[in-house]
Amino acid sequence: MQPALPATLSFYVDDVRRWPKPPRAPLLLASLFRQFLTRYANTYRCGSCGSDMTIACLDAAYSDTSASGACALCLTWDAAKPVRILTHREGAAAAYQPGSFYKRELPILLAVLKLLERPPATIIIDGYVWLDGNHRPGLGAFLYEALAQRSRVVGVAKTSFGELLPWCIPVVRGNSQRPLFVSAVGMNVEEAARGVKTMHGRHRIPTLLRLVDREARAALL
Repeated sequence: MQPALPATLSFYVDDVRRWPKPPRAPLLLASLFRQFLTRYANTYRCGSCGSDMTIACLDAAYSDTSASGACALCLTWDAAKPVRILTHREGAAAAYQPGSFYKRELPILLAVLKLLERPPATIIIDGYVWLDGNHRPGLGAFLYEALAQRSRVVGVAKTSFGELLPWCIPVVRGNSQRPLFVSAVGMNVEEAARGVKTMHGRHRIPTLLRLVDREARAALL
């Protein structure tokens, strides 16, 4: 839905349209002005974490004494730069439990998401949403439920896990022959795979996913 313009600006634009037999140039100017303000409003709302268009790339990092999470916010799949970066640091993460990896990383991701005013429309994580064709939940599925299904979650994994079925689509990017493995919940997995394919960057790992990985590691220091 197009965000509403401030009342004074909206009045100015609409007033031009009400002129009797308005000249073409002012109408064109008014149209361009509205487009500019709408784009600015979207960017501002995204920076405030309130846009329905917001995509959040998340990652976490660990050391022996601390854990950190990072979030890079953007408006489009092919964005080269984030409009905002958030990081969170806390004490040591929970001990790794075989078969329950999510218990270690989920609290960190939720903590960095709490820095936002409300959940973004789409979240991209490093890992899987589902672990098999029977929808055995992975980190992404647990995150989806923890957010009360308010955000679509896309998992981008670097290594294959089990048999590749329609729930997980390999995506080859750039000159690499090694695919990324995309799974999703809250959206069609084919749509998610197309989005990952179009993400900015010439290499196998998209630019913003590389960035958020670095930011999470840097937050440990």
